[in-house]
Amino acid sequence: MKRIFSVKDYGAVAGSGTLQTQYIQAAIDACYLYGGGEVAVPSGVYLVGSLRLRSHVTLHLLENAVLMGSRDPEDYTHFTEDTIEPVQPVDEPMFPRGILSRWFNSIVRAHYAKDIKIIGESGSCINGQNCYDAEGEEGFRGPHAISMYGCENVELAGYTVLDSANWAHCISRSRNVYVHGITVLAGHDGVHLRICDNVLIEDCHFATGDDCVAGFNNLNMAVLRCELNSSCSAFRLGGTDVLIDRCRVVGPGRYGHRWKMTDEEKKAGAPTNKTHRHNTLTGFLYFCYGKFELLAAPGNIVVQNTDFINVDCLFNLEFKQHIWCCNRSLGDITFRNCRAEGVVEPMRAYSDANEPLHMRMIDCEITLREGAKPCALLVGHDMKEIELQNVTASGFDGDAVLRIRSNDMPSDAPTVTLRDCEGIAVERE
Repeated sequence: MKRIFSVKDYGAVAGSGTLQTQYIQAAIDACYLYGGGEVAVPSGVYLVGSLRLRSHVTLHLLENAVLMGSRDPEDYTHFTEDTIEPVQPVDEPMFPRGILSRWFNSIVRAHYAKDIKIIGESGSCINGQNCYDAEGEEGFRGPHAISMYGCENVELAGYTVLDSANWAHCISRSRNVYVHGITVLAGHDGVHLRICDNVLIEDCHFATGDDCVAGFNNLNMAVLRCELNSSCSAFRLGGTDVLIDRCRVVGPGRYGHRWKMTDEEKKAGAPTNKTHRHNTLTGFLYFCYGKFELLAAPGNIVVQNTDFINVDCLFNLEFKQHIWCCNRSLGDITFRNCRAEGVVEPMRAYSDANEPLHMRMIDCEITLREGAKPCALLVGHDMKEIELQNVTASGFDGDAVLRIRSNDMPSDAPTVTLRDCEGIAVERE
């Protein structure tokens, strides 16, 4: 029988206004040393710094239980004093000292843990309070809500993350990750995965100030039946064998991007308002950072049965045009039975001549936003093949144009196949 450890039995008091980190951590540690079980957090508000989740432990946020993150960034640094499982430095080329760096600070963190869960009941919440950290990323971002590194068999479900000071979920080098039924409101990225294997995200709701679902170098990943609202990109993804199915993306963002806030607003943890940027930049932005060895050649990305409403750009691949897209270009992507309505510049694909992109669109509708400037349906550089079947494009001034340029490839590349695509033309430069 699973043993339940109530945080109240270890001294935690809801609503006290003082840090409850040590008491909740004591319950987690006792559960871990027992061999695993459930740590129950009853209804109420618990002010915390950084908690460490350990193997075989379920952190269960009961109905209306709230972990309220401290607004003092120093309350997230004591994990280095852990004597039960001392944290060892990890050499990460992207982040010096890896998981010991300040950048990995978080309200709930896990390192090399197995069989872990964070489960929330109705009304449960992890609130980051937009914690300001002058030493953090971009000179203001504080801790993530949840960070996990090197973990295996992870389940995250049922709770809401509000006002995360950095990413709501930072999951790195982990496998068998199941995220379902969560809500992320405001803050920065909703779920950001790096170098993860076997990931399923389903039935989630994201309304974020930054990207909704992000990450790179992931293998075997699916995002199903999610609602996404972003003031940056709905999907900023790279990987191999990635499926996006039955999702809905609607812009502009409900919560603005915090980078454009004034220093005073950032320090105060103020909410964004109408003066901050809210437009959804991209439906799907290809992402592949430059300093990591890839698990596999990026490709077999399929986006299907998904609507993109009022996003500026449906698809964007800018290989070597930006620091976040300079490792390896994308081999192939397919859009099937998708609708993009109210776009400004539909698609850009600056591919790699050494590994050119194969792009397919099947049974898709694309409509320009009213008042949008004249543009091409696709601007493509150094692509391998473009296949369009039963694609309709409306709102364009005349034909919707595929504007193709081959900078580093033979002039006749790429191969373009159009089937049942009335009003779509090809221009080669």
